[in-house]
Amino acid sequence: MPSQSTRTRFNIMVILAILDAISIPGSFFVALWLRHDLKLSAIPVIYLETYFNTIPFWFFACFITFI
Repeated sequence: MPSQSTRTRFNIMVILAILDAISIPGSFFVALWLRHDLKLSAIPVIYLETYFNTIPFWFFACFITFI
């Protein structure tokens, strides 16, 4: 039976993994949004398409690196 500290450590690792899963694509999108003066309508469609096509690769690459 795992001890309380082992369970707590596992819970913290799960929370950090979830935060990584949210922050990786979020930070890429915020950078794109900032680049176009915080106007979503000012982002060219080609950039949004590229973002949505490449974010799975970057997500898994970063997630594997940090985990």
